Amino acid sequence: VHGFKGSNLVSGGVTKFLTVPMLLNPFCSPDIRLPMTWSDGDGGSKVQDTDDLVPGNPLTILGKVYAPLLRRLALENGSQARMGAQVAWSAVNGEPGRAGGLLLAGGPFGGNWSFLRDMARGGGTLLYRQKPEVLFTYSSPFCFMPLEKETTESLEGGGEGEWDPKRAESWAEHGILLDPADPDFEEKSLHLQNCLDRALAFRATLSSLKHDKSAYPPIAILAGEGTKTSPKFRVKIDSSGKRGPDFAHDCTTEGDGRFLVSETRPCVDLDMRTYRTRKKHNALLTDTDLVMEALGELKTRGRGGDEGLGIDAIDVGLEQVGAASGAA
Repeated sequence: VHGFKGSNLVSGGVTKFLTVPMLLNPFCSPDIRLPMTWSDGDGGSKVQDTDDLVPGNPLTILGKVYAPLLRRLALENGSQARMGAQVAWSAVNGEPGRAGGLLLAGGPFGGNWSFLRDMARGGGTLLYRQKPEVLFTYSSPFCFMPLEKETTESLEGGGEGEWDPKRAESWAEHGILLDPADPDFEEKSLHLQNCLDRALAFRATLSSLKHDKSAYPPIAILAGEGTKTSPKFRVKIDSSGKRGPDFAHDCTTEGDGRFLVSETRPCVDLDMRTYRTRKKHNALLTDTDLVMEALGELKTRGRGGDEGLGIDAIDVGLEQVGAASGAA
């Protein structure tokens, strides 16, 4: 399952291939974005079912050639597949008898705001730029976000309020991703609310058991610690009255640089063992000794049938994961 930012197109630090559009992409990528249309579930609208991103000028033709790579399925490597843990758990929760064991690596089951930071600030990866205009059009990051309300805080001591991440109107009120002055404000608001509704529906399936506890295979959690990780953010109001997200600086080392250890377990009452590594989030599965230990114990604790071991492969070459799985 691809991440919301698409693959970095690297394997072991080496670019898989290089094309002229990739080299020229920084000149056109700020205008690339998906069309904001979707299916209402009843066949009433078109769904974003292709990778035909729509780049603006300049270099429209070259931009169209490169645009699909932004959402390329991470088959060459495991990069940018952070949703894999959530999807893997959701699948096992639906049919626990189909797996002999499950290893979840770095999945934000408890909710995390780091993806909002990505969307608000954008950034650069490899040969393309990740702009808010691009990141905002993907629905999957909202599946990672907490469901509780957040506090707003005035820099001028004007009191506190709150914003509700489940309502697009609240995002607009506090200047998070939505700007009422944007000519596409209404369209973007509808798009965001659709993303939030779908994310909430999916997250609801992650926190309840669909079967008796005895039906589930052994589960292991691979979590990183020792890297400064921001636990949350606040909505702040500056002296001019402008609102927007302010990401907390009171970082803790109880995380992998992206997620806290406490956020990486499914919020259900099952016996799970957590394996801690000093690796950062994008290299969790490269701690092969720990991965081998976890897989070995999963096999020992398993049901002894023909079921396979499910692995959430994130940010690591699939060749490495395949070798570790086969050896275990």
